[in-house]
This record gives sequence, C-alpha cells and structure tokens, in this order.
Amino acid sequence: MAKRKNIEESYEKLRQFRDELRVQLNLGTKEVRDRWEKTEDQFEKLQDKMEDLAERGEEGAERLREEARGMIGDIRKRFERLRKQT
Repeated sequence: MAKRKNIEESYEKLRQFRDELRVQLNLGTKEVRDRWEKTEDQFEKLQDKMEDLAERGEEGAERLREEARGMIGDIRKRFERLRKQT
C-alpha cells in the first residue's frame, strides 16, 4: 500500500508542475509549444497507466508501478527543460 501511495504522490506533484508550466507556456515560442505537445502526449499515456494501476489493485501492479515511475521521471525532465525555455 505504501508503494501505491508513493507513486500517487509523485503523480500528483507532476500534475501540479504540469499545470504551472501550462500557464507559463502562453508566452512561449512555437518550438516550446511543439515540445509541450509531445510531452503532453506522454502525460496522457501516463494518465492511462495510472488508471490501470488504480483498477488493478496490488496483484500484478508492481510492473505497472515501475513503468509509471519511469514515465514520471521522463516527463518531469521534459517539463523542467520546457520551464527553462519559457
């Protein structure tokens, strides 16, 4: 249960970061907006994975948690690069 809580907390922090960055992007260049769109696609895939994780429960969920952790890390890096460009 603690593993599930940790991944959900990481996901929520990433969602907040995404929302803050979205506001800043209104001032960004086309190149930055294009990168945003690609990262947003990845975020949508992560949302789907988080929904699968919530539905699956503990049985068989460890693989999904590991995939979600990797996606969270990757998307966070992308968002951080975008923030530096805005």
